Amino acid sequence: MAPLALVNAAIGLVASVLLILMFVIEVPFNGPYAFGSGYELLAAAGCVISAVLVIKISARLAPSAASRTFPPLVFIALIIGAIAAVLVTINVFDALVWILVQAAVIFVEAAWMFWVNRQLVAEGAIRSWTGSLGRLIGLGLMIGLPLAGIGLTLQVLTIPQILLLGVGVFLAGGVWLIWPLWWLLVGTQLRRLDGAAGNSRSSAGNSRSSSGGSRPSTGGTRSSTTGSRPTAGRTNATRSVSAATPTRGSGRRSA
Repeated sequence: MAPLALVNAAIGLVASVLLILMFVIEVPFNGPYAFGSGYELLAAAGCVISAVLVIKISARLAPSAASRTFPPLVFIALIIGAIAAVLVTINVFDALVWILVQAAVIFVEAAWMFWVNRQLVAEGAIRSWTGSLGRLIGLGLMIGLPLAGIGLTLQVLTIPQILLLGVGVFLAGGVWLIWPLWWLLVGTQLRRLDGAAGNSRSSAGNSRSSSGGSRPSTGGTRSSTTGSRPTAGRTNATRSVSAATPTRGSGRRSA
């Protein structure tokens, strides 16, 4: 699981760079959107990997109603996001539909981020500041995305639109850019935790093997002790025969 989180961090970082390049280089000239297509393909791969990680990370938590229902819903949303990313890449539907679907998927995953980081910190799976970063990302996305969406529906270049759109893009875009850092931290910390657990199991197994290996030696000692008993029996028999046989000195005294 930890290597998968690190791969997801790398994909998120590259996708962020491609998206920035698309807005800086391709959007002003209305094409050719090679960076945009690359971003969409990486987004599809990231959604699939994130869906798997959502299930695996949530499985580490104590069973509850939320842990049984929330992760499967996020998994389904991410798979839908992956399919939508592929379809928009091959021009099956409009980019606006893709933007709406992507915003909804990110919002659902952000809600999971806010929830799961609190649980992971409570169970000692990740460090508290990593959990705080994850909750900040989730909260920033859940606030920023609706604000940006409302701003897009307002009249263009009015003060309400500029304020709402500006604040929404700043919050959602800012935390979205540092999202790969969270995956990197979580992957590193979970790898250390799994490695420590593996070493503990290995040490326990070695201790059991050593204890099991010493038992035949005890059995062998018992066998050796048991095997010496006939010798003691023969010695006692010899003493009995010697006592029953009269010595020469005793015979003379009788006479």
